[in-house]
Amino acid sequence: MSENRKSNLKRLIHLMLNYKLLLTIIFILSIVQVSLTVYLPILIGQAVDVMVGAGAVEFESLKTILIQMVIVVLVNTVVQWILPVMYQKIAYELTKDLRQQALDKIHAMPLGYIDQRGTGDLVSRLTTDSEQLNDGLLLVFQQFLIGVLSILFTLVMMFRINPVMMAVVAVLTPLSLFVSQYVAKKSYEEFTMSVRLRGELSEIVEESVTQNEIITLFNIHEEKQDQFVELNEDYSRFSEKATFMSSTINPATRFINALIYAGVTYMGAVLIVNNGLTVGGLTVFLNYAREYTKPFNDISNVLAELQSALASANRLFEILDGDVEKETGTKEYDHGEIKGRVTFEDVDFSYTPDTELIKDLNVEVEPGMKVAIVGPTGAGKSTMINLIMRFYETDQGYITL
Repeated sequence: MSENRKSNLKRLIHLMLNYKLLLTIIFILSIVQVSLTVYLPILIGQAVDVMVGAGAVEFESLKTILIQMVIVVLVNTVVQWILPVMYQKIAYELTKDLRQQALDKIHAMPLGYIDQRGTGDLVSRLTTDSEQLNDGLLLVFQQFLIGVLSILFTLVMMFRINPVMMAVVAVLTPLSLFVSQYVAKKSYEEFTMSVRLRGELSEIVEESVTQNEIITLFNIHEEKQDQFVELNEDYSRFSEKATFMSSTINPATRFINALIYAGVTYMGAVLIVNNGLTVGGLTVFLNYAREYTKPFNDISNVLAELQSALASANRLFEILDGDVEKETGTKEYDHGEIKGRVTFEDVDFSYTPDTELIKDLNVEVEPGMKVAIVGPTGAGKSTMINLIMRFYETDQGYITL
């Protein structure tokens, strides 16, 4: 995992720790759910053992086991209904807070930051990217936490049944994680490009709608159309590539796990023939093997979705980490004392260091004068007004009132 992704992941975890009470409840209920899920195969194995053989059905024992199974299933159903409510509470609250913080930060940023980024891109960060992050968080809660607990619990139960078979499953199954991790690393780069292009695409759409009069005035419909087509094609290409790469994770891990499941079944059959295992015991173990491999498939899905969520979170964090407008002090003026004399003294200003715009500008506007600022596009007319309004700071020199 790259340093950028690690940093974003740590930051998200730190933000989630603000909801400690909900996280504690989720953790406890998750343990209850996994415990009940792990206990169910034991009851199934017991039911099989009391039914194996002609005329060997122990109806009283079977009845007791079936009642226990019903209770386990009902309680597990209630827990599985409550948990998603908790997941959504944290995910929606976290993304809501991030969205609000990002908007508040935009209001506090220098105008230069806003000017250097398209409106559509900023809107995309606050809407689409925050929603993408929310979807990723929900998936992490729904599948990752339960998956990890299921792996730990089933390992313990498989060890109690047969340590050798458990060792085979435990050693071979993580191969699917290596595959998913490799693919996730590759897909992250594609998802990063995809979300960036999505922002640029939103910017073009926003300009085409809100600035349609200007586009018509300068007759640049074809130019804007060409820009949109090029961006749309790039966005589609990167999105398709990212989606394809991430979608290969699940079938690859399922294939590996299916091979492991088949191998364990063969080993169990040999043990049954040699009286080393009962039919019910094999049934329980295969249930655990399936429960053990299933989380790896779920976790692989989480890793794929997490790449997109981290890429979206990174775009929100870029806003939150931006500079704010620096307060340089305040002074109350008596309106009666203001004469209206404006002076530029040796002013230098550039939007970017490598492109010089205004150099050593000296202007004096006396009170009552009417001054017209004229010049070709890009000469700095609007920039002078922005400097007077102090939307930007000068690189050198002073503007006085």
